[in-house]
This record gives sequence, C-alpha cells and structure tokens, in this order.
Amino acid sequence: MLVVPVLFALLAHNRRTKSLTHMVIRLVLLFSVPQKLFRAV
Repeated sequence: MLVVPVLFALLAHNRRTKSLTHMVIRLVLLFSVPQKLFRAV
C-alpha cells in the first residue's frame, strides 16, 4: 500500500489543509475497511 505513506506525507506537509486530509483518510478508510471485511469472509 503506497497510499498510507502518501497520507502521512500530506499530514506532515500540509497542516493547513487538515479538513482535506481528514476527508482523504475517511475515504481511504471507507474503501479499505470493506475490502478487509470481504477478504476476511
């Protein structure tokens, strides 16, 4: 997963756009959690 390091880089670099990074993290969680659930099943 190359997305996680990118998210951490965004958080570290852009502290102004906390809301944007928050939205991105939520989207990633929304997409990653169902995938993990489907894989578990």
